[in-house]
Amino acid sequence: MDISNLQLSQHLTAADIALPASARLADDPHKVIVTIAVHHVKAEEEVKPAEEAAAAATEEAAEPEVIKRGKAVPAQGEEAE
Repeated sequence: MDISNLQLSQHLTAADIALPASARLADDPHKVIVTIAVHHVKAEEEVKPAEEAAAAATEEAAEPEVIKRGKAVPAQGEEAE
């Protein structure tokens, strides 16, 4: 199906589909199959998640994970486990 000739806000319905002579449409002929529309996104919304991800990555890189090894040394006055 070629939709290259459609303009904004135009659509094609099931009845617009060319079927072979031996086939019949099993759905509502008025059902919209294709609609041409533009999706608008604000520039701030696109930039903000990227900035937040970069900031989170920087924070993670600045604070390394501490992994304990060996036996725990009890502090003075505590009993060893």
